[in-house]
Amino acid sequence: INIYDSKFTQAGAHDWNSTNVAASNGGVANIYSGEFGSANYGLYIFNSGATINVYGGSFDANTVLKADKSVTSHDSVINVYGGDFTGKISIASGAVLNIESGTFAESGLTLEQFKAFVADGSTVTENNGVFTVTK
Repeated sequence: INIYDSKFTQAGAHDWNSTNVAASNGGVANIYSGEFGSANYGLYIFNSGATINVYGGSFDANTVLKADKSVTSHDSVINVYGGDFTGKISIASGAVLNIESGTFAESGLTLEQFKAFVADGSTVTENNGVFTVTK
């Protein structure tokens, strides 16, 4: 699925059903722009594995990026090529978060923890707890 210039608002927290964009079972979601707000999850890959590619947009959620470890032959991968993110980051061992650029606030991570997700060739800086990644 390709998402362009859309607005998604999700209210209330009802476990894994409360998400702006979810992918599973080998699916691919490409997000190019838009505004995404959730009381629970912004972008979520379930344990059957999938890929979410983010090229831009504004994302605000309790947990803005979440990926479960895949229990199938499909990997769980989130690639971030740009965008503004506010909320926690929760990536299970065995899942992949690859960040080339973007801004990240309220991630719940230290700079050292966050650096593990920054792509080779990109750099991260921190200002008042906000991480900015540039390529």
